[in-house]
Amino acid sequence: MVAIASMVISLTFIWVIWVTLGTFRAWQSGEVSVFELTWSVLRACIVLMVLGFYLR
Repeated sequence: MVAIASMVISLTFIWVIWVTLGTFRAWQSGEVSVFELTWSVLRACIVLMVLGFYLR
């Protein structure tokens, strides 16, 4: 059970980094606004916190 939880948290961390960097690159090139950048990063962090709470 611990191995599965560790894998899920690790994949979620990778997903959060991927979303953050992708949105940041889109913001740098002018494709998204600052609000969309903030909302995307905040939403990814909320998912990470919720999964961390339930898998703890």
